[in-house]
Amino acid sequence: MTNMTRKTLGTLLCGNSAQKKMAMSFLIAPTSPPLPRKELLLMIAGGIFVAETTSVLAQRYYFKATGRRIFLCAPLHHHYQFLGWPESKIVVRFWITAALLSILAVATLKLR
Repeated sequence: MTNMTRKTLGTLLCGNSAQKKMAMSFLIAPTSPPLPRKELLLMIAGGIFVAETTSVLAQRYYFKATGRRIFLCAPLHHHYQFLGWPESKIVVRFWITAALLSILAVATLKLR
């Protein structure tokens, strides 16, 4: 195994990235009834990450098409920083949003 392969495997198999991939594989993989396919549930529970990624993609493609920007800076949390919000306020708002989205995801799971 080359050094580059070890480095690539190391980045894929450790940290937050590995946890996200494991969660995705559990929710998407066709398995027995204890682990149903819940792709939409994962998008709801990880709504902050979806919003951050969507803001980057929207900014990029809108800028390519029109030459104008939607946000002041691409990841959504940086946009709020450029608006003058303190970092602690942004973090707390994102925590509250993540908690509400998690509650919504669990409620959606219990309804079915």
